[in-house]
Amino acid sequence: MDRETKEITTSGGHKIVLKTYLTAGESRTVNAAIFEGAKFRFEDGTARMEEGISGMVMNSMQDALILSLVVSLNGTADNLVERCLDLPERDFEELDKALREISNPHEEKKD
Repeated sequence: MDRETKEITTSGGHKIVLKTYLTAGESRTVNAAIFEGAKFRFEDGTARMEEGISGMVMNSMQDALILSLVVSLNGTADNLVERCLDLPERDFEELDKALREISNPHEEKKD
């Protein structure tokens, strides 16, 4: 299935092509990465997370978002997770912000 994409250019000049939305299956994969290390308790029929999310879970979530949404980095699609993680920190933070905006379209943008 072809999807709409958009290109962002980081402040360091890296061109990154991103899909504009997650599919339900991709969202499920990202959520699985988030909930893998979480502990829940049930209260009044509602599942509530007992503890915060660990750093390893956040790393897994970022990897899942990169695999699901990044089409190419600087014109190529090889080894996207590794190459995105090799970006300078400022450029990666800009990418991470874009990934979060796409994966959470209903959240209010905070700048």
